[in-house]
Amino acid sequence: PWRAKSFPVVRDLVVDRGQLPEARRIFALLAEAGPESADLFNNYGLLCRDTGAYEESYEAYCRSVELNDSDPRVLNDTALVLHYHLAGDDHELLEHARELYEQSIDVARAELLQNEVDADRKAYLAEALVDASNNLTLLRAALAYSQLDPAGTPQD
Repeated sequence: PWRAKSFPVVRDLVVDRGQLPEARRIFALLAEAGPESADLFNNYGLLCRDTGAYEESYEAYCRSVELNDSDPRVLNDTALVLHYHLAGDDHELLEHARELYEQSIDVARAELLQNEVDADRKAYLAEALVDASNNLTLLRAALAYSQLDPAGTPQD
């Protein structure tokens, strides 16, 4: 999700003016120069994804995960870019996407089981859990389908 509180100038470009390419350039400069922030790289990845720069998006999401691997939404979004935009028929990349979806699900479930999670965070975690679960189901179906021959018979 967009974390507008963290980056108000860029938020203005994106939300109020709809200038995604300009915001993406600002995030690229921030990513090069600033202190490393998982939120910064997450937002950068989102802007890259929304502007079709999928490889750049994946790199930014990966950096966000390196800085904070306990955000199920970022884990899901990293997998999503691989699964839907970069992997194609590359089973190794699809397998990595599967692992990220599963990690997202595990992280969300673990945190949801904690008693001290507030209502907003629970909603965030529940949404991430549903999204990652749905994406994982679609990925598994695509992988199973890819194992069929043209007649629909499973291949060995």
